[in-house]
Amino acid sequence: MRRSHLTTQGAAAQIKDSGGPPPNSSDRPVGSKTRPIYAPLAKHYFVAKHFPCNRRPAHIHSNHLKVYALRYRDTKAALRHLTEVATSQGGYFTARQAESAGYAASHLSYHIRAGNFERAGHGLYRIPTLPLSDHDDLVRLWLWSRGRDDRPQAVISHQTALALHDLAELIPTTIHLTVPPGFRKRRPRACLLHKGIVEPAATQPFDAIAVTTPLKTLRDLASDHSMPTEQFRNAVSTAVKRGLITRREADHLLAHRRDSAGASGSKGT
Repeated sequence: MRRSHLTTQGAAAQIKDSGGPPPNSSDRPVGSKTRPIYAPLAKHYFVAKHFPCNRRPAHIHSNHLKVYALRYRDTKAALRHLTEVATSQGGYFTARQAESAGYAASHLSYHIRAGNFERAGHGLYRIPTLPLSDHDDLVRLWLWSRGRDDRPQAVISHQTALALHDLAELIPTTIHLTVPPGFRKRRPRACLLHKGIVEPAATQPFDAIAVTTPLKTLRDLASDHSMPTEQFRNAVSTAVKRGLITRREADHLLAHRRDSAGASGSKGT
């Protein structure tokens, strides 16, 4: 019985000229010095259409079948896609995002050694040619909070969000994040985690990261007496002047602050 053999050069020519592998590849002589076509020349349709399970060439090892089934990796398209992702995240990308763009673990290792990528954390990388964000520390913490689905779970909130909205009189030394109640990661230094559910409508994008809106931020701080009451009132007044919240919303915030202060002994006044 004759076996199917494909030379890399011959298959490449056929794919380029006719859009598929040689039609009479099964007529090649047994034992000819050839090697199978691997990922650089393999199309997604290649195995499914031309090599059904009962007709796969005998010389293809079972460990290589996954390689045949991989979609063709266009190097330029992969880099372009990964760069777009990293640009939207302050220059960073995750290992799973790289895999989706077409970079296997071996590709990442090569580009790290070549200096094209930098390792920035567990499963986190950076393209050094992209500029750093003005809030690089926040971007890294936001990406640090990734869950099993590779999506960040944290939202910048409280005093940190107030500073980003330019409503704070002082720049906080601690970064405040709100995470889901089931969040289990150990917090980094100089970071304070608040547990709670933040609805998407209560967030807005800010330099690639998710931040609570001015109204949500002030609502969170209305009952947080680590912030002096006078500073809270000034923040509410400034938000009204800038049109970030309405006068009615401001009245509700100040009333909630008074009620909360009375219940806790008016701390911070």
